[in-house]
Amino acid sequence: EKLKSYLIKGLTESDLLVRTYNLLKAADEISDEMNVSKFAVCQNGCAYCCKIPVDVTLMEAELISYETGKVINDYNAIKRVSYKNSYCPFLDVDNAKCTIYSVRPLACRCFYSLDHYKYCKNVEVDHLITTVNSNSKWEQIQNLLLTLSNKRVADIREWF
Repeated sequence: EKLKSYLIKGLTESDLLVRTYNLLKAADEISDEMNVSKFAVCQNGCAYCCKIPVDVTLMEAELISYETGKVINDYNAIKRVSYKNSYCPFLDVDNAKCTIYSVRPLACRCFYSLDHYKYCKNVEVDHLITTVNSNSKWEQIQNLLLTLSNKRVADIREWF
């Protein structure tokens, strides 16, 4: 029922930021339906995944900007660079805490490590994870966010 409510708001609200937020909340409900957290080894205080590339749509970046007061970079002026082993700009490194958890991007909401956290230490090591592409419902949310954003996507480190 919550999922349906978030999806309706995500599709019908006139305010695009409200739509974006509701689509992200719908993704959380999908995670709950999957019961993926039961199998994930992710834990509070671990931030190894905060070094991986994170695709963020324009509307997700706008939502983060609204919540944090940080200005996003102009999409047409974004410089594409490699961020290998660079932490997310919204990670409180000292406490290994996400400072934008309530408005974190879809990519972060759908990322779970399912084998052993020791594999998370090295971003080059392949291991069992979930991503947006692990569930067709998550992919549908991603497509809606892409549509709201006119297909404008960049890494979170490029937006901010």
